[in-house]
Formats: sequence, C-alpha cells, structure tokens
Amino acid sequence: MDKRQIKATVTRLLNSVDIKTEEEQAKIIDYIAAFKSAALEPLSRALVDGASFRKRMVAAICLGKIKHPKGIEPLMHALTDPSVNVQRVAADALVSIGKAAVPLLVKGLEHEDIRVRKWCAYILGKIGSKDAVQPLIKRLEKEPPDLQRTIITALGQIGSKRALPILLSLFKTSSNVEIQKHAAEALGMVGDKRAVAALIEGLESTSYEVRKASSEALVQIGGDAVVSLTKALKHPQQFVRNAAAKALGELRDRRAVKGLIMALKDRNVRVRQSAVQALGYIGDKRAFSQLSRLLRDPNHEVRFSAVKALIKVGGPMASSLLRKALNDADWLVRLTAAQGLGQLKDAKAVELLCKALGDTEWSVRYHAAKALGEIRDKRSSLPLIQLVFDEHPQVRQAAVEALGEIGDERALDALRYAASFDIPEIREAAKVAISKILRPREHLRLPRRVK
Repeated sequence: MDKRQIKATVTRLLNSVDIKTEEEQAKIIDYIAAFKSAALEPLSRALVDGASFRKRMVAAICLGKIKHPKGIEPLMHALTDPSVNVQRVAADALVSIGKAAVPLLVKGLEHEDIRVRKWCAYILGKIGSKDAVQPLIKRLEKEPPDLQRTIITALGQIGSKRALPILLSLFKTSSNVEIQKHAAEALGMVGDKRAVAALIEGLESTSYEVRKASSEALVQIGGDAVVSLTKALKHPQQFVRNAAAKALGELRDRRAVKGLIMALKDRNVRVRQSAVQALGYIGDKRAFSQLSRLLRDPNHEVRFSAVKALIKVGGPMASSLLRKALNDADWLVRLTAAQGLGQLKDAKAVELLCKALGDTEWSVRYHAAKALGEIRDKRSSLPLIQLVFDEHPQVRQAAVEALGEIGDERALDALRYAASFDIPEIREAAKVAISKILRPREHLRLPRRVK
C-alpha cells in the first residue's frame, strides 16, 4: 500500500468505529497502529476535527501506540476536548510517548485552561522526567488546591530530591488537610531520610488521613525510619505509639525488636496488639518469652495476636503454648491455636484437638478438624467420623476431608453415607476421600510383575 492508500484506509476505518463493538475497535486500533508514521496525518486530523468522541478516542489511542513525536501536538489539543474520555486517552497516549512530550507539557503548565494545566502536571508525573521538577514547583503557589494536589503527586512520582524543601514546607505549614496528606505521600515516594522527623510529627495530626499517609510514607522510606519509629513507641500519645508499632511491623527490621518487646507492656490495648503483630511479622526468637506471657493478657484480642505471633516466632517451640490456648475462653484464640497446631503437625495435640471437635463454636470445630487432617494421626479417626454428622455443613466437609487425609478404612461407611448428602461440596469431598483411602488397597492388589 502506498501512502495515499494508507491514508484512505485509516480514514475509512476511523469513520466506521461508531458502529463497531469494543472488540472490533481494538482490532481496528491494532491494524491502524501497524501503519506507524504513515497513519499520523489522518489520525491527527481525526483527533482534532472528528465528529464523534469515539472516533477521537480511537485516534488518540492509535497515536499513543505509534509513539511518534508528531503526534504530540494533536494530543495536547485533545486535552481540551469536550469529552473527558477523549482527554483521558490523550493523556495516556502522551505518557506512552514519554520524554519527547516533556517540553510541550511543561509549556502546557502555563496554559490558560486549568484542565490542560492539570492534565500536564498529571502526565509529567507519570513520565517521571526530572526536567519537569522546577516548572512544577514554580506553578505550585499559583494554583488552586485541587491542582496543587496533582502537582504535589507529580513531584512525588518524579522522585527528585529537589522537591524535598517545598514538599516539607507544605506538609508542615499547610492548613489544608488534603494538601498535607498529598505532601506526605509525595515525601514517601521521594524516600529521603530528611523527611523522617516531619513525618513522625505527622503521626500526631488530628487528621486520620494525615496520620495514615505519614505512616505509609515512613514505611516507604524504609530502614532510615526505623530508629525514629522505635523512639516513637514511647510517645505520650497512644495513637502515635500504635502507628509506630504498625509501621515497624511492615518494615520487618530486627533493629526494632527490643523496642517492640518493651511496647508489649504498654498500658493501651491497641498498642500492645500492634506490637505483638509487628513482632510476629519480624519473627525474631528474642520475642518468644515475652509473647508467651501475653497468653494471659486480660484482653482477648491481644491473646489472639499473641497466638498468631508465637506460631511465626517460635515454630515448634510454641506447640505446648498452643495446646494450652485450645482451652482459652475466647473462641477466636482457640481457633487460631488449632490452626497453628495443624501447621506445626503436632502429634501431641491430637487428643486436645479431638476434644475441640466438640467446641460450641462451629469455626473452632472446623479448624480442629482441618488440623487433624494435617497431622494425619489415626487416633482422631473415630471422633472425626462422628463429626461427619455435625449440624454445620462446613464442619461436616472439614471432617470428610480430614478422614481422606488420614486414610483410615474405618471411615469408609461414614464417607459412603456422606457421599449421598444433599450438599454437592460434601458429596464431592466424600468421593475424593473414599478414593484416597482405597487407592493404597488397590495398589496392593495389583499383580506382581514377572522379571
């Protein structure tokens, strides 16, 4: 095809998109994009003058796929399109073109139309060119809050340390909570340790959103924030201590272990619980002794978190404690203990787990059955056979599956009966369990090969 034929073909295809399905439009886009620079003229014309928004959208998408610098100007024009959808795909196309579009996008920051200025800031952030940092900073004080937030996010995405002073200033001095929040997020993206002190102060904010953004930013900064976050575990305000403990848990840095162990004695329940969870995430055995003491904590949520943490921190060392936790007054603690004993495959817990099959809370019975299936000890077969007839369907299914894992032939009659239950999932589980039990027997019946 020569250039004239290509132009005619592209124009014809663009004129047809209004009556095409999305799938057909996608094929048209790929077909046109394959013409590359030869398709630029009809695509640019359609984007600027196209009668329908679908035609303009397809033209913008094609220009983004072709990624030719000559597509930049018509795409910039499309940022003022009456259709927001066309604006959006034009912005995406400019992001695809990348660095070649930066000079015109920087110029667009001065455009009289606020929509264009906002789109330009957004696109520059996505492209991530450091050439845009100073022009973006220059526009900050001149723009309304909505556009300021877009610029702040763009500076964070670019990640240049040149933006640090202005971001810190906005974070510390702005009376607008949304500006503070966006500044905190941007500081996290920049990732400079010089922001740590300000972000620690941000944990004291009366705004939950600012506190949350500050905490997440500290986690993004990473190891450079650990010492300051550990010190914050002694802050007079409980929500600061709580946020610090949670952030340290996400960072999983062993330098925080001693501070978190001290926080296990915090007077606030939430702080204790967050410290327990953090120590569980870190998994340092130094915390084992202190965590074990929290199984006697008066708050059931702390005990629950302690059981979970002990499984991660102690491994097999936690078995005896988990066995005791099966008798806890709170069902969630008992459930978690059963899960842990199953994970650890603790054969010493079989008798206690069989007893837990009679728990008043169905979810404890369910997880006790699952744990026994993981341990695979035939001493649990008869209690599990009785559980096949439990009132709760999920418990019945867990018992059936556990019996299949254990492989005890004494369970076959109960499993055959379960295979006739009304619930399809239980019927299928029973058939699978029967197959597992019979499979070794069938293997034994196979005739021996003659050598």
